[in-house]
Amino acid sequence: MATQSQLPMFFRGIAPLDPARHGKLRLRRGHDYGFARATNAVPIALHEAAAASGDYPVVFGAKGQGVMLAIVGYRENENLFVEKDGSWRAGAYLPAYVRNYPFAFIETGNQFVLGIDPEAPMLGAAGDNLFNNSAQPTEPLNRAIELCKSLFQSLRLTAEFLSALETRDLLIDNSAVIEFKTGGAARLGGFRVIDQQKFDALDDAAFLDWRRRGWLAPIYAHFVSTGRWGRIVDLGAAALGRT
Repeated sequence: MATQSQLPMFFRGIAPLDPARHGKLRLRRGHDYGFARATNAVPIALHEAAAASGDYPVVFGAKGQGVMLAIVGYRENENLFVEKDGSWRAGAYLPAYVRNYPFAFIETGNQFVLGIDPEAPMLGAAGDNLFNNSAQPTEPLNRAIELCKSLFQSLRLTAEFLSALETRDLLIDNSAVIEFKTGGAARLGGFRVIDQQKFDALDDAAFLDWRRRGWLAPIYAHFVSTGRWGRIVDLGAAALGRT
């Protein structure tokens, strides 16, 4: 997910997980997602597109980023789905990237190793041990490792999918203008969407290949998700005390 020269989203620091250094840390999983409060877009993986499209506009990052995003707010540093008490908005899909924190794979030399943010708020003296007395991973840590592996692999497949969209020149720059009923507007840019006309003109061979790869479902989920901008408008208006 990241090299040591570039911190992943939410991370204040990152280091290879080591029982000698981190053996005393405990993991406290709960419902406090305050660490995700200061962002208006969260990375999602290919397999999450359908679930995410029920709650968020699903878009694509700038050229070369290879990332698919769930829009969670229209202003910088504001996540409208994190409540005042740090909980995630009830009933809304919780992206795997958020659930995965404070873990991430980092590249060291020619291999990837599990990294951790030692400053993460859910790490400390309370919660589940990361390692047992034999310096072996505990069951809670093994579950975290499995989620991290799954997400890492899914994000790689997502980057492959975006590369195909790039090759076919299907992604176009886009922006959203948020207009409030009581007056005023806000503009959100810096993302891309699939050009539906170009997608509809895709040749049969490519279309069948993409169906075989399972890429059509996230594409249609992306199109459907455009209907979720209204929810962002409503949540944004409520956050500003507007109706």
